[in-house]
Amino acid sequence: MRARIFIVALLPFVLALALQQKSYAQLSNREFEPIVLKGADFPEFSGVQVSQLLLFSYTGETAKPWVRIPFQIDEVASGSYFEEDDGLLDDDDEIVFMAKDGGLSAFESWIDDESSKAFSRYEISLVEAKVEQTGFVYLYRSTLLPVQWEGEDYVQYQPSVSGNIGEDSVTSGAYTIGHDMKGFPSDLIISADIGGNGEDIFDALKIRAIVGGAKVFGVPVSITLTEKLIQIEPDSLDGVKAIDGNVRVIREVDASFVLQIPNIVDVFEDFTTPPIYYYSNSMSFALEIPDVSSINEDYYLTGGRLSMDLTPSASGMMFTSPKNSVPSTVNGQADETIETSIDDLLPLGNWASIRGTQGALVHFFPIATTVGDGRNLFFVDESPTSGQSETGDGDSFGDTGIEITGNVEPPFLLSYKGYFMRPDVDEKIAETLAFNEANALDVSLFAQTFEDVTSVEQDNEVAPSTFHLAQNYPNPFNPTTKINYTIPTSVKGAVRIKLGVYNLLGQLVRTVVDEEMNAGTYEAIWNGLDDAGRAVTSGVYIYRLSSGKFIENKKMILIK
Repeated sequence: MRARIFIVALLPFVLALALQQKSYAQLSNREFEPIVLKGADFPEFSGVQVSQLLLFSYTGETAKPWVRIPFQIDEVASGSYFEEDDGLLDDDDEIVFMAKDGGLSAFESWIDDESSKAFSRYEISLVEAKVEQTGFVYLYRSTLLPVQWEGEDYVQYQPSVSGNIGEDSVTSGAYTIGHDMKGFPSDLIISADIGGNGEDIFDALKIRAIVGGAKVFGVPVSITLTEKLIQIEPDSLDGVKAIDGNVRVIREVDASFVLQIPNIVDVFEDFTTPPIYYYSNSMSFALEIPDVSSINEDYYLTGGRLSMDLTPSASGMMFTSPKNSVPSTVNGQADETIETSIDDLLPLGNWASIRGTQGALVHFFPIATTVGDGRNLFFVDESPTSGQSETGDGDSFGDTGIEITGNVEPPFLLSYKGYFMRPDVDEKIAETLAFNEANALDVSLFAQTFEDVTSVEQDNEVAPSTFHLAQNYPNPFNPTTKINYTIPTSVKGAVRIKLGVYNLLGQLVRTVVDEEMNAGTYEAIWNGLDDAGRAVTSGVYIYRLSSGKFIENKKMILIK
């Protein structure tokens, strides 16, 4: 999910203390959601040493008003996380943190660091208007504060100790995920620290691409490409590459795809698997299935599948999905009542939940609605199973995924996002996560200076020599907000002043001011109503001050 981002250069901006005291919950239902922003979103810090950037949350507490929170900056060079970069914040670099770490809006407050006062800071607001939740974090530049992070590390990478470089692991406070010798996920343990039973419930990540058009001794055959045909490059010392940050681990595998059938030996060009992202409670990736006609012009794809297969240790867990609201017990015995059709409304119609004393899993299998003639839920709970296409332990306990059938135009993506949580997580967690996937947070970035934050009130006795439109405050607000503006002393006599509020389509919502005015500083109030006296919906609005050739716009956020 990509958040919607608005960037505003801030002049005086303060969130009123009254809003901090309002009973807005912080982002409690975004506990597992990462926020990923681009370096291009922070033009004030362009070209700055990434080691000088630190992320804070404001608590408002007297004893400790500011806390550093886990974050990381992953540099991207030539489209790769693993190419050597320059140590400076570039447009493609990624700044990553967790939504749950958002705090209050800082009220006339700055961190206790003199060097940071010489630079701008960015206030990053995370707004979920539908359920009245909001959070704020602050990105500072400092030349004095220690770079070394001494707080909580949400996820850790452990290289292989077996001698097979693919058999590394990733651990967080919620899970441990191990990988097989080919570098694919093959183990999952929900940590006993959050209530899991400590047993490995994951068998294998299975990939299937069905190829037609091949012949053996002139006889047409159907070929099934599986993850077993992918092998790590034996001559590559860094066949598995990993970035171990405070918020996420990123892994890539250098591999080849080897297809071997009688009288045919075909090898794909060497390739690098797409990144797999591991967060405190989730894992995600998007694997591209290539055009098999590049192997042989007669080959074509007739279907595909991606599934997350469990082990017998998952017995007793309960399976549900949008069209299977009555739980089905995972027990290795076929259940003919499972509805496998899915809605093309993604992600709301394409998730699966499996939970029990072992832990709670929620799977998403996002796929373009144009891929294949049919897209169905894949679910097998039957052991033992047989067939040439089966891999792993040969058992099927709650094996869950997505299956594509019919005419498949390559290349296409098989994608997965999985959440791994404590057994007692809210029983509606799958619906909550699906809602979050479908409803991106509004993420706004405001560049602020130390003077902006600590100098709230305008001097009403001395008007500056230019027009000035201040940032509204409070912001976000509900139901009213104040907008200060100044008419310069250079204006002789009364001039026509217009102050209007517009939606993001550019449509006028409310005329706040439209009158002749003299030089001076003024305050206007907008109460969240349109020109017809109707309350407007939550969201981002533009307010515009104009007089003659002068026009200035700023953004504000209304939360209900």
